[in-house]
Amino acid sequence: MALTHNEYYDLTRTIRMAQFHHRVGLPPDDGELEKLKEKLASHRTIPKVGDLVIDHEWSTDGIGLVLDVRDRRKRRPYKLATHLGSDWYDKEYVEYRCRIVS
Repeated sequence: MALTHNEYYDLTRTIRMAQFHHRVGLPPDDGELEKLKEKLASHRTIPKVGDLVIDHEWSTDGIGLVLDVRDRRKRRPYKLATHLGSDWYDKEYVEYRCRIVS
């Protein structure tokens, strides 16, 4: 299931803070960091060319068709065709905040 904008950024911010606390030598968090990473990974979907994706928050306007997928190590690997035209989109947006319809 896709995350909303706020859910995604709250979760990633919490992970960054836990990593920072670990680096500066604060007491261990009893596996909290791993649990947060697993929670984030459970919401990840990786679309392929031809998949129809919908933005979780804007389901009426945020509909797109995946036209191309470049190297996923890049920041914007997904080319989507939307009602606004076609453009390259961020990996985090497409994989975590959109859901695959077909």
